[in-house]
Amino acid sequence: MEQIFKTKDFTEDRIKEILKTKTRFHNNKTRYVLENIKMWNKIKAKLNNEDVMCSRNWLADNIKGYGLKEAS
Repeated sequence: MEQIFKTKDFTEDRIKEILKTKTRFHNNKTRYVLENIKMWNKIKAKLNNEDVMCSRNWLADNIKGYGLKEAS
């Protein structure tokens, strides 16, 4: 993710190119990243919530491609 944000090029082709060498299922993850970029302000607000468990559960339930393990 850091590499994607460093380039600030949020096109499907660029994200796919980066993920292709670093992760499995890069086509699906590219779609998830693009969807989640649109929700960034909402995600950021939830990350500032002091109730860690509430934030974790919200992330797992609302972020495509994110489960409880990743949200921890």
